[in-house]
Amino acid sequence: MAHVYRLWVLLCCALLPTLVRAQQLPARPHYTATIDSLTAALDKSAVPSGILYDRVFPLARLDQFGQTTTDTTRFEHFVQAHQELWYASYRAVTLGSATTLRARAAQHRQAGVVPIGVLHHRFNLLDTLAVQRNMFSQPDGEEGALFDVAGRAQSPCLTRKTV
Repeated sequence: MAHVYRLWVLLCCALLPTLVRAQQLPARPHYTATIDSLTAALDKSAVPSGILYDRVFPLARLDQFGQTTTDTTRFEHFVQAHQELWYASYRAVTLGSATTLRARAAQHRQAGVVPIGVLHHRFNLLDTLAVQRNMFSQPDGEEGALFDVAGRAQSPCLTRKTV
């Protein structure tokens, strides 16, 4: 019986680091890394807000939010939208991570305060017609990679805001 117990403890100790690591978010989601590789040659100063929403998979649909639907949302959508902006940013978004946001909201709820949040950020999207309008080039054999076109007449980024 002692042998089974030791084997069980050894197995738990071996798996514990893997289980703990599984609870952490990756530094950059795979989707973001893929988009970053396709846009690596682009001048990031063409993204005026510093947040390129195309870098994340748009589950919160911030590109459409408030245009045809109500501008009020629920907490989980708010957190998702915040997390998408955080991952899409080339610079640090001032609110911190989604984990920090959830902790602050829980702290306020425990204190009897109703947390109300407003995401007021400008963000950019790549113009889907940028290649056709000669704002980007896409050489043959580059498998979707985008390159800047010198002397383009306008910005290849469309500006949107969350509010």
